[in-house]
Amino acid sequence: MRSKKLFTAISMIALLSLILTPMTVSANNTGDFGPVMNAAADTWDRSGGYAMNALDRDEGSLWHSLWNLDAARDYHDPELALPDIEENQENVFPQVWIVEFDNAYRFDRIGYLPRANAFNGTMFLGEWWISTTGSLEDFHTDTGWTKLADFEMSEEEWDETARFVYTDFDEVEAKLVKLKVLDGMGGWASAAYIGFGFTNVPYIPFAGFDHAFEPRTTPMYMQPDLVIRGSKSIIRATDFDSGVNGFEFDAGGANTIRPDETVNTEEGASAFGGNIGWISAGDWVQYTVNVASDGKYKFDAWLASGTDNPGGVKVSVGDTEVGTSPNAVNLGGDTPWQAYDLYEVGVIDLTAGEHVIRVEFPDGGLNFAALEITPYVESVPETEAPTEAPPVENNETDDDETLDENAGNENNETGGTTGNDEEDDGGDMTMIIIIIAVVAVIAIVIIIVVAKKKK
Repeated sequence: MRSKKLFTAISMIALLSLILTPMTVSANNTGDFGPVMNAAADTWDRSGGYAMNALDRDEGSLWHSLWNLDAARDYHDPELALPDIEENQENVFPQVWIVEFDNAYRFDRIGYLPRANAFNGTMFLGEWWISTTGSLEDFHTDTGWTKLADFEMSEEEWDETARFVYTDFDEVEAKLVKLKVLDGMGGWASAAYIGFGFTNVPYIPFAGFDHAFEPRTTPMYMQPDLVIRGSKSIIRATDFDSGVNGFEFDAGGANTIRPDETVNTEEGASAFGGNIGWISAGDWVQYTVNVASDGKYKFDAWLASGTDNPGGVKVSVGDTEVGTSPNAVNLGGDTPWQAYDLYEVGVIDLTAGEHVIRVEFPDGGLNFAALEITPYVESVPETEAPTEAPPVENNETDDDETLDENAGNENNETGGTTGNDEEDDGGDMTMIIIIIAVVAVIAIVIIIVVAKKKK
């Protein structure tokens, strides 16, 4: 009966360890996937301006708050009658939007895109806050939150600048981010898209906890700033330079990620969300990047192929060739064109600042998902064994020195023997302890058996 209970206890411990093990994985070990996001807001327009809309990269859908009646009247007409929102006349700034990630992630950039074709709700003044202990309901409390950055832009500045605006800051780690809009056009707040520059995940799939949220099939593309840092950096294939700055492709295949370009891009099953495909011999793309610090960097490429005669990639930085990868390998399976593997390209010295990376496809017949760039540290050769000293000439002085050296060697040999003896003694002692332990276990078993027979 006792052995049954013991077996049950051990089984329960093993099962519990299997359940808990995934929970102990660091939030930053995200593997091939990025944050899963959910969003909420203290108020939103009942016409469909839901908080999750600011995560779907669709410029046509947006989060927008209920209007502040007084501000709307000030902006439009003091006599304006708005009966449908009369009950919200107490609603004043700030208007708050919160996003929650499934874990704590590191990031150093937030992007804000106002709504298209209408200016109402565009943020003029606001604040970004972060937290690891807050919740989606912590709209107007600052307890447990840390202010990250301020946002301020006038109507005139919005007219003169690009519509997608970044806020950069030193890298932070957080599970929640809060946008507190303090002033917006027309007395309300809105956002067509709010994006995050995560520093420790290669790709962010835009999905959420809300089952009703469906990401757009063709996401609105926004060109990121490509940075090579002092750790592993990923340059996604689909983030190539726009326009005449780097490609000559036939637009014969699908083009779902960047439909305005002639480079054929598709959403794929790689860890990077998509790839360049339908590649022909002689095609090429380029990437303008910023290198954070001087150093030697190793380039590798993520490639796949579903043909028996695939090619590789040739990579250059400016006028300097980095190297050419081996040809991609057809790994087979049901989806060989999305079965990616990492292929070595080469190593190059880079200075801090802006550089242009050119990726050429000499042969075609492959899919290209990303470049992986890591700082390269040359291996240090092993120290050579010292050469033996030349023989000592036979004279009295040298004879004396030789005798002294021999005496030292005798001492060393004696010391070495003593050390070995000690090690042998230690090994013997371990064996003795093991034998005693085994004997003790056997004795306990015998006692238990005898006791049972007496009963």
